[in-house]
Amino acid sequence: MTQAFIVFIAIVGAISGVVVAQYPATSNYALLWILIAMAVFEAIVGAMRGIQLGTLVTMPQRMLGLAIGVALLMVIPMLMTKSAA
Repeated sequence: MTQAFIVFIAIVGAISGVVVAQYPATSNYALLWILIAMAVFEAIVGAMRGIQLGTLVTMPQRMLGLAIGVALLMVIPMLMTKSAA
């Protein structure tokens, strides 16, 4: 489950980064997208498995996912603006 969570958050972070690079006005809400994606992942998997929320992904895994998602969210717009210039 950990690998699926990390990959999912990486994909959400990358997509958020591309959206922010294309539409800079959306940067105010980009971090919120990642946090919502984390909650949605746990809710869906918890509903599918019938496990209590909060026990599916441990806190270090959540922090790693958040760090990866935010890093992609910040790096992708910087790389896209450099390549466009």
